[in-house]
Amino acid sequence: MVTRGDILDVLKTIDDPEMPITIVDLGIVEDIRLHDAGTVAVEIDILPTFVGCPALAFLERDILEKIGRLDDVENVTVRFVF
Repeated sequence: MVTRGDILDVLKTIDDPEMPITIVDLGIVEDIRLHDAGTVAVEIDILPTFVGCPALAFLERDILEKIGRLDDVENVTVRFVF
């Protein structure tokens, strides 16, 4: 079963598209929620560095792709919190 720690480990491999630093080290991962109903749904809240950041689509794509590869993860939602 996937855990919050597993999710965080994957997020630590994702660099900010505009800076050579991970999104975890940058401090923009606000919250991680897992909902288990046989398969796992993951919700991740991200605090963009500024409103209108052009890299948000790239960041969302990377998160969805990498978290979606984890065993038992059926659904991933990324929410940008301003």
